Amino acid sequence: MPSQDEENLARLKEKRPVAADVALRNNVTVMREVATRLAERYDCTDTG
Repeated sequence: MPSQDEENLARLKEKRPVAADVALRNNVTVMREVATRLAERYDCTDTG
């Protein structure tokens, strides 16, 4: 039985349905939206 690492490596060799840069941009967008919603919900602001 292959380990999780071996399975992950095998999966990486398969053709990805979305280009890596597009996936990263999508992830950044989602995280930004989540952060905004949390800040609004808990009445927080980013003070840097």
